[in-house]
Amino acid sequence: MKEPAQSSRSVAARKSKASAQGQPESRRQIAMALRILGYIRQEGLKVDSHLVEQQLAQHFSVSRTPIRNALMLLESRGAVTSVPNLGFFVAKSVADLYEIELALPPSNAEQLYLRIVNDRISGRLPDSITQVEMLRLYDVNRALLGQVLSQMTDEGLVVRNPGQGWTFLPTLDSQQARRASYEFRRILEPEGILLPNFTIDPIALTRLRRDHEALIEQEGRRWVSSEEIYRVDTSFHETIAGFTGNPMFLQAIQQQNRLRRMLEYRGYDNRRRITDWSREHLAIIVALEQGDRVKASQLMHEHLDHARVTATRIAASDRKPPDGE
Repeated sequence: MKEPAQSSRSVAARKSKASAQGQPESRRQIAMALRILGYIRQEGLKVDSHLVEQQLAQHFSVSRTPIRNALMLLESRGAVTSVPNLGFFVAKSVADLYEIELALPPSNAEQLYLRIVNDRISGRLPDSITQVEMLRLYDVNRALLGQVLSQMTDEGLVVRNPGQGWTFLPTLDSQQARRASYEFRRILEPEGILLPNFTIDPIALTRLRRDHEALIEQEGRRWVSSEEIYRVDTSFHETIAGFTGNPMFLQAIQQQNRLRRMLEYRGYDNRRRITDWSREHLAIIVALEQGDRVKASQLMHEHLDHARVTATRIAASDRKPPDGE
């Protein structure tokens, strides 16, 4: 790369211009910057690779303006650099790009979703509640609450009452239910790996490995959404259950995942634990890739034991459950 002094001046100028516009780091700008970082990593672009705005705009199906704003933000973080009349260039290696700190603030919908989840798990919300009561409780507008309740309906967390209001569907909201769930899964999942008809899909297994490697590489970064973390977690267990070739195994794990969604979202504040279980999942994946199903089964058993202990700790911070556990 040439003209580093010009590039530095360009950084300062662009920062000043962005600040003058009022919101140099809007949620949309950060989200696009993260997508561009992901693109650079996925393509394995090397230092000094040219980032052509028009090509990026076509790739992400957006106009050049959000691309340019995102590149300006990445330039301020040292991920890319610009040269007058030439454009933007990659400034760091793929490995070093993981050190770039970009925190995507949660949207209003995400914040409300997590407030409702926390209140439900903590026992502050009853089994059934009206929309009017929720509007008053959370002091939000009807459209935002409707959006969140629609998402929770799609995820099987709530159901609309025949008259009015909403009812929370059964979940693992007591110590007894959580213990029963892990006892069930500790029998089902490790033994499923040892079934005679257990057959690995190499493509699916590779996809799981890449997802988990990405989570591990992102350790400590809070821009990964709870929804994405939950997807990686549950797809791991459901994919392996699917390898059994027994639909009852898969249906059982899917049901357990639905029941534990709220509890898992509550535990995603502990990002270090996410890295720990990602590594545990990855060890199981590697054992399966190596054809050692006995080791994979043992590791699955240990993983579920660790998860049970973590779930117990999360529950300990909640209000004492109704069953007196």
